[in-house]
Amino acid sequence: MPDPIAMLEEDHRKVESLFEQYQNGQDPLIAEQICTELMVHTEVEEQEIYPTVKSDVPDGKELEQEAEKEHSEVEQLIKQVQQKGFDDPSVPELMLRIEEGVNHHVHEEESEMFPKMREALGSQTLEQLGEKAMQAKQQLVQELRGQTGQAKGGGSTVEGELTKEQLYQKAKEQDIEGRSKMDKDELQQAVGDQ
Repeated sequence: MPDPIAMLEEDHRKVESLFEQYQNGQDPLIAEQICTELMVHTEVEEQEIYPTVKSDVPDGKELEQEAEKEHSEVEQLIKQVQQKGFDDPSVPELMLRIEEGVNHHVHEEESEMFPKMREALGSQTLEQLGEKAMQAKQQLVQELRGQTGQAKGGGSTVEGELTKEQLYQKAKEQDIEGRSKMDKDELQQAVGDQ
């Protein structure tokens, strides 16, 4: 069964390797890949991992709040990169700031949150969490592929309809309580009610 901590650590190593590649050539495609990997990783953590950390791990609420704050700081930088375009001359400086933020976040997760998760959560809970995280990640990757590369409207959503990830992002921006436990319909209703 999937181990959520091992999966997240694997994501961390992959992004570290991509940052190293980016530093060597400042390839805009690598910058875009880094931003995509980070967005998927963030969504998986916030939707599937952090609610359990918050409720079942000692000091979980503080760990979750700090982690989401760090995510938010990196997300703001990613938005700046996306707005400017990955080949803009100012992007290498922004990518350096993203890397610094990610490195800090990774260190805190791997030295504080993950050991506390291993200690507090039984193997069955970790397996269930790993399964949910893996499914969420696969779904997010599919949705992202549907939004890029393929012809418009060729994705997995009806024309004009938002994906679960997009609805979750809107709910996050509107600071809607309980968003991480909502399904797509509940997110749509919550976002629409604001």
